[in-house]
Amino acid sequence: MSEYLAHADRFSVTIRDGYDVVQESGQKIEFGELRIVTVSRSDRLRIDRLRIEVERSDGQKDLVIFDGKDLTIYTANHNIYATTSRQGTLNQSIKYALDNLKIRMPLTVMFLSTLPGELDDLGVSADYVEKTTIAEVPCDHLAVRTAGGVDFQVWIAQGDEPLPRRIVITYKDENRTTPVPG
Repeated sequence: MSEYLAHADRFSVTIRDGYDVVQESGQKIEFGELRIVTVSRSDRLRIDRLRIEVERSDGQKDLVIFDGKDLTIYTANHNIYATTSRQGTLNQSIKYALDNLKIRMPLTVMFLSTLPGELDDLGVSADYVEKTTIAEVPCDHLAVRTAGGVDFQVWIAQGDEPLPRRIVITYKDENRTTPVPG
């Protein structure tokens, strides 16, 4: 899966992100958002491009665009945008958005062309759980642990297109679980 995604020239994914927030009373309240991510990696004629559309459960809409030379972030509900010059690769721009701008972008590691190495750097160990079916697609279910306090499960489609069909992330050091159905 990681090699397949890392070498894909262009792909789009819809992410339904749900997460629980523990209230002071101990009650968990679920929040969520919908993300549509489109990635185009460069070849000799094109430049790297990234587009992330976000709609939160409270109605807030955001847009992140990298066009190969600028990174732009737009919040529609407040009609606010910011642009910074970020010439370079898509990988460099994603890491800049995460590390320097502190933008929360779940599953971002999956959009990097260096995904296999990134997983190695996380200190990943994986266990095969079972063969199962998601939306009529046969999948392999894996349970993955990282050295960084994050566990995740991934259901990977079997066959010629080993794409993730579902991912559940568990932050061990937080009272929060993020299911991401496929």
